[in-house]
Amino acid sequence: MGLSNFFRRFSKREDGDVLEQAEEESHMSSYDRAVDQEDYEAHKVDAYTDWRLRGSEAERGESDFDSL
Repeated sequence: MGLSNFFRRFSKREDGDVLEQAEEESHMSSYDRAVDQEDYEAHKVDAYTDWRLRGSEAERGESDFDSL
């Protein structure tokens, strides 16, 4: 399998995921969409905060093994 086939398969899977999400959202109320968006935004903040904390530990030379 060449790279073009790999990316084509990957793209088709993503398209399927997008269609599935659109189908789910079409049955959601506006309140459900707002809650879903709020959860998504909170997840982004959590991921960014986690990334920043890991970066500050690396700057100080800390690691998970320092506490052992």
